[in-house]
Amino acid sequence: MDSLITLRVSHSHLFPGAVLRLRDGQQFPADPAECLLIFSDESEAEAEFFSGDGGNPSHGRLLVSAYTTGAGTAISAKNWHLTATAPGELKVTRRTDDG
Repeated sequence: MDSLITLRVSHSHLFPGAVLRLRDGQQFPADPAECLLIFSDESEAEAEFFSGDGGNPSHGRLLVSAYTTGAGTAISAKNWHLTATAPGELKVTRRTDDG
């Protein structure tokens, strides 16, 4: 993995409907992509992005490491499905148990 992708998250945690935005000037690379998630409460989590079929970044999976929210809530590691909604923007569609 060559470079770290920074994604800003619309909330303090992920759930279906939460929005993730690429930092200005960044684009999704070939996967897997190492990511840093910055949540709305400024907490951070490491993650790995895998694009969908054929390397298409318009949808994919995000494997998020465990982290603690700014309010001190422990969030366990989770896997999420994502879909692109606009250039540089992804929306969480559902949680998955596969790794």
